[in-house]
Amino acid sequence: MAESHGNDEHQGGPPSRWKDLPPLSERLARSDPVVLVGTALWALAFLVLLVLNLTTSAELSTLVWTALSGSVLGLMGYGVMWWQRRARQRGSRTAQVGA
Repeated sequence: MAESHGNDEHQGGPPSRWKDLPPLSERLARSDPVVLVGTALWALAFLVLLVLNLTTSAELSTLVWTALSGSVLGLMGYGVMWWQRRARQRGSRTAQVGA
């Protein structure tokens, strides 16, 4: 028989104090705007850094590649979110549940 160490609240789900919280509204639960704005900021940083790298003597290549990577990863992440949303709408059994 398993012993209890006084940490039963965190075993098998969220703490009981969270059960009384109202659900988030649809507008607050959606992560699309956050991902799209973040990706757009990475793309803007890439363009600014690329222009600065080409027009000045400053060595900014690491920052340029970092900003490009942020943009690409943001687009990939949004693609996965879109794919999962479509799978959920189709009723796929393997789709993740969420907003």
